[in-house]
Order: sequence, then C-alpha cells, then structure tokens
Amino acid sequence: MREARRGVAAIAAVSAALASVACGSDGAECVPDERHVLLGPEPPASAPAGTAIPVELKWPRGCEEMIIEVRGGGRIDPIPDPDAGHASLTWTLGPVPIPNALVLPFAHRLVVDATLGVPIVPEPFGDVDAFLASEGVSGSTEGLAFDPARDRIVMGVPGGLIQVDAAGKTSRVALSGDPLVAPLGLAFAPGGTLWVADGQGAAVRKVTPAGEVVTVAGAGREVAPIFPNSVAVETDGGVVFTDTCGGKVWWLDASGAPRGQAGFWAKLTGGPNGVAIDSRGDYWVTTENTALLCMDGTDPAARVASLYEVSKDGGKDAHAEGVGHYGDGIAVDSEDNLYAVFDTLDGLALEESAVFVLPYRGRGVRKVMATTDRLMANPAFGRGAFGETTMYVALIAIPPITDPSARGLVRAVVGMTGL
Repeated sequence: MREARRGVAAIAAVSAALASVACGSDGAECVPDERHVLLGPEPPASAPAGTAIPVELKWPRGCEEMIIEVRGGGRIDPIPDPDAGHASLTWTLGPVPIPNALVLPFAHRLVVDATLGVPIVPEPFGDVDAFLASEGVSGSTEGLAFDPARDRIVMGVPGGLIQVDAAGKTSRVALSGDPLVAPLGLAFAPGGTLWVADGQGAAVRKVTPAGEVVTVAGAGREVAPIFPNSVAVETDGGVVFTDTCGGKVWWLDASGAPRGQAGFWAKLTGGPNGVAIDSRGDYWVTTENTALLCMDGTDPAARVASLYEVSKDGGKDAHAEGVGHYGDGIAVDSEDNLYAVFDTLDGLALEESAVFVLPYRGRGVRKVMATTDRLMANPAFGRGAFGETTMYVALIAIPPITDPSARGLVRAVVGMTGL
C-alpha cells in the first residue's frame, strides 16, 4: 500500500501539489530509452535547500503518458507541454534538509540531498497568550492537534482545551464529564473523538465530538499511568501513549484494555515523551531527561534525548541518540520523514529548542528550525485554511527557562504536507 501511494503517476505543478499529464499519441512506438528523457549533466549530489536547478528533458512521441513525480517538497516550473516532446524546467528544492527526487519516465531518477546551513526561525501565530491572560489562566500550552472535521487547532491548557482558528483567534472549548487537569498530548481519531494524555491527571481520556470527557486509563482501571505525555491514534481505533515517569509506551484498544508495552530505562535511554505512527504502521518515540519531571535520580545534565522505533513486543531501535536533553512531540509527513522536537539546556538556561527531521527510515537527524527564546513542544502539519505545507508548533512556557508569556504557537513553511 505504501509504495502504491508513493508511486502515483503525477507531475509537480508550480506548487507542491501533484497532477498527471499525458503525452499526445501520433501512432509512433514509445521506446523506453532513458537517453530520450534527460539532456545535459546530472544535478549535484547535494545542494542547499531552495536551490533552483535547471533540467532539460526530451521524451519520445507516441507515449501513453509522460510522468514526472517530485518528492521532498520541491517543485518544477513551468509544467511541460505534453505534446512538445521537450522542456526546459527549473527544479527548485524544498526548504527541508531531506533528499529531493525528480522521478522521470523509464526508471530515470534524479536525487539531490538538500542541506540547510541556517535553521528556519518560526514566526509567532495567533493570540493565545493574550487570550489566556484575559481569562486569568496561568500555566502553559503544550499539546495541539488539527481537528479533521473543522478548520481549527485544538490545544491543551491547564484545566481544559482551547481552539484557535485560521485567523489566529482563540476561544474556549466547552467540555463536560470528567475533568481535564493538564492535557499534554492530543490526537484526533477519524470520527472526531479527541484522545488526551492528561499528565498531571495521571490519565488517558477521550473527548467526544459533543465535548464529553471520558477517562479510559487511570486510577482504578487496568492501565494506570504515572505521567502520560503523548498519544497517537491507530487505524483500528486503538491508541498508543507514553508514560514518561512510568518509563513505558502503552498500546490500548478503544476500551482501554492493554495490547502491548515497551519499557525504557530513564537513566540510560531517557523516559518516553513524544509518539507517532508512520504510514507503515510503525511506532516512533522521543525520550527526555526525567531528572526534573520525575525526580528519579537521573543526572540532569545527561544528554539522553533520542529517537526510537518501538514495537508492541517491547523492541526498541535507536535512529538518533543524545540529540539533546529533552525530546518532545513528533510529526510525520506524507513521505514518512519524521519531525521531532529536541531541547538543549545549560543548567536552567535554554540553549536551543529545535525541530529536527529524520529522513525516511534514515539514521541521524538534521536540524530544520530553531529558537533560543521559546521552548517548542509538539509539531503538526497545517490543514485547510492553515496551509497544508506549513508546520505549526505548540510552545511550552517553563519559568525560569522561559518567560511565562512564552506560550502559544509558532509556524514555518516546510513545503511538505502531513501524513
């Protein structure tokens, strides 16, 4: 299924969108000879993100269709005339430091590894801090999720949820039922149910589309986490969540019954924080230093924040280790590149909060965006009016590391769409 989706016949438009173009047929035989496709030299093996690369193409007449697919967030301009048999294009690499590909007919593929010298600086979005201040809400934002049924971002705040529209205006989400204490991780199911990792509430809860909060895991139930931090939804309605201070990743069915777990040793690997599921159904987890959060005797200076692939039988495979002190949320793009937040501190002073990308199934992460005065927490790709190639990141304000007002949202154009 994965390869079928990624191999859809398409030609990139000026934007990152994909569409198909067919060649005119004049009855001549279509000869699959790659020499008829690319003219001129091969592009460089690597180039800075955003580089414009000239490409000369020529294709034989009589083909049923002439297909070009662009991967990596780049674009081509102009769109070739399918009847011309030749084209002079400009291939512009995407803004994220991942391999870019131009897939041509007859198995010819051009690949350029995009590099990024200076990380993107995200810009603020919305009036979240001002709204919370006007409501008398102290404490921080942290979790966010895009509602699949409505054009809004839902965020967790102490005691409840807020929503932010595409214009940046913030309002409350009306809730009933069980309390929400500190909603840290949020994830929508396709039917509109919102799953919540309620950290200080020591519970995993779900919020119905009508706003009723129901506890699924917690005190008195079969699974009782210590500090649930992040949650992701499976295609069958089950969920996977991290318990940072409990040192576990849990898999539950929709009723809360356990289906698997993986354990972490905080002093060596860090405690699990962010969790995400890619298009193959594989699970990814970031870890963090637990010294301050869990008071478990971990060395607070240990750079244990890492990115792992995990499985329900407890298996773990590190794809990036020691990236910083604290790992946080994860987002996955439409080509299965992973974006994870990692923070580095000097004592209680923030050195850098950054979003890193792990190229598809790769080893080692690359920095995409960074701040030195804001703590980024959970990333998500925009939808609808928010811009599908823009990444939004929730901020977390933790005095004295940041000012209490350093909460809310930032965003940056990354050229890729979300999974």
